[in-house]
Amino acid sequence: MPILSRSPVRPVMRALGGAGVLGLLVAGSPGPTAALAGLASGPPVVAPLRAVLPRRLPPSAAFDRACLGSGTAAACNAAALGAIDAARRAEGYGPLPLPAGFSSLGPAGQLLAVANAERTTRGLPAFGASAVLDRLASAGAVAGADPTGPDGYAWGSNIAWGYPTPLAADYGWMYDDGVGSPNVACRAAGDPGCWGHRRNILAPWPGTAGGAALDRPQGWVYAELFVASH
Repeated sequence: MPILSRSPVRPVMRALGGAGVLGLLVAGSPGPTAALAGLASGPPVVAPLRAVLPRRLPPSAAFDRACLGSGTAAACNAAALGAIDAARRAEGYGPLPLPAGFSSLGPAGQLLAVANAERTTRGLPAFGASAVLDRLASAGAVAGADPTGPDGYAWGSNIAWGYPTPLAADYGWMYDDGVGSPNVACRAAGDPGCWGHRRNILAPWPGTAGGAALDRPQGWVYAELFVASH
């Protein structure tokens, strides 16, 4: 099993949106539910949908040891999934349902699978995969910048450095995105970038998505791009 750490790198996250993508969701208003092949639709929504959490949920010491120390990918995923499930319980949701064969997907495919699992269990439609958006996400990751969506569409994008697996990045984007988190656009309460990654993942519209993952000497770079259907 590969060792994750090279040198200790603290995670960093940025989010970007275009054409009004960061509008807040209406609490308790589930949208249609769709599923990609191999990803079952989630259970009925049992809690109000929150685009913003009242406070960040910093990862535990066990998460830090497994994902930011010298753990294996399996150990990091176990710790990250445990942290995600605990955070979801606090919101009134069950465990995150990963599709069959998740571990055999590449990192970019895992990004989309995790985002769709977060969405469908909240009554939102799954995003379809797009090779075009994969390329745009990859361009952002290579440049070290948030991917940019196509003109004329609502879109949102996320980028993160320092998380060794997509599940670990999802925890940061979804549950540790407020003041004091690795989100560089959320330095004080009320900053518009606070919870921007979560709002992008839980965008209220159907659409398509792309993802990219680059293994750099200093750690993994993950990028994802969500674009609304026209």
